[in-house]
Amino acid sequence: MIRKKKGNGFYVALFLCMALICWAFPADAQEIGNWDGDFINGSPPEYFDFPMTVSQDGLVTLVTTCDNTFLSVNFNYLDVRDQNLNRIGSYDIIDVSPSTYAIPLAAENYTVRIGRTNDVYGHFNIQATLSVANAGATETENNDVIGAASTNVNNLFAGAIGHWRMKDVKDLSDYYRLTLSGDTNVHFAITCSDSLTSFSTSLSVKSASDVTMSYTYLSATSLTWDLHLAAGTYYLRLYTADYSKYGGYTITTTATAAVSPSSETENNDTLAAANAIKSTQILGSIGYYRDKSAGGTEYWDNSDYFSCQVSQDGTLSIEMLFPSTLDSFNNAVSIRDSSNTTFDFAYVTGSPKTVTVNNLDAGTYYIRVYRATGYGAYQINVSGDVVIPAPKKGNLGAILPLLICD
Repeated sequence: MIRKKKGNGFYVALFLCMALICWAFPADAQEIGNWDGDFINGSPPEYFDFPMTVSQDGLVTLVTTCDNTFLSVNFNYLDVRDQNLNRIGSYDIIDVSPSTYAIPLAAENYTVRIGRTNDVYGHFNIQATLSVANAGATETENNDVIGAASTNVNNLFAGAIGHWRMKDVKDLSDYYRLTLSGDTNVHFAITCSDSLTSFSTSLSVKSASDVTMSYTYLSATSLTWDLHLAAGTYYLRLYTADYSKYGGYTITTTATAAVSPSSETENNDTLAAANAIKSTQILGSIGYYRDKSAGGTEYWDNSDYFSCQVSQDGTLSIEMLFPSTLDSFNNAVSIRDSSNTTFDFAYVTGSPKTVTVNNLDAGTYYIRVYRATGYGAYQINVSGDVVIPAPKKGNLGAILPLLICD
């Protein structure tokens, strides 16, 4: 039996069949388009346009298969166009079949264009799939500026950045609003796609006036970040300066009150703003970062003042308990008079610490807690000839003890 020799066309066809069998949608991808067409040798059109809707930010992959007569290294192209039919980003030269082109796109309507610049011709098929960047996104676009910051009742901030919206326009920045009712230890657990990790991608905390207070880089796909923030409204900004970076991210926020309940009414940073003590036990916190534009005299809460009344020839004694995060010779607790003169003080080292002043004239005296470094909650037990106001009717006036520990 004589076997007929197979020509090159057979092997090309076999290769195309195998490629189509082997190629499949990514596991998490959804088909958003499937288009066919034919370029006629020597006849128009010179391009075909196909409408494409991207429902969520994600990576769009376009796979083109075509006849050999359409393959070229110079005379054909595939691209994505915005609402004004301007080309977005780069484009694909179809010199092999199948040919794959991927582009990160924001949720929007686009046009896929396949065209030729010379007389290449033949049949083509384009399959479009979308791999959603973050199916659990909580952001509301457009949240590119502080005035449009997104919010979430659980402070779960999830979204995607780095996706094209139109020609020369990418979503490079996302803002979220975070409101804290008191001094708070804030823990951020950050996860992001590998395509977003970079020292050019950062997460920052900003003041209401859009001033950066602190920041960290998204240098890995999973990282944590801890801040100690005073009561106020803050803004998180996720930003990438690298046009090649894109992808989804999730910021899980855990907010733990520094002390609860607190004896403080901030801002009590000065003698004139001192809080009058209502119990022999004071619960407070110090060293928390605040937004200067919100009225604070400093970015940090460095001083807490409390006032009390002492009877004639009286004694005022205080015992301060504090955690290791405040333990430092740079920090102090003191008793002062109405001219802010220090009668006695102790460095905040080796909890508990006691300060006592005797033979005081009747009048108002002040307790000042000062920190130059560290942060944390503290408890001050007040004793001596101190006049404590009677609690209001219906108010037991009791504050549960605070256990100061690490």
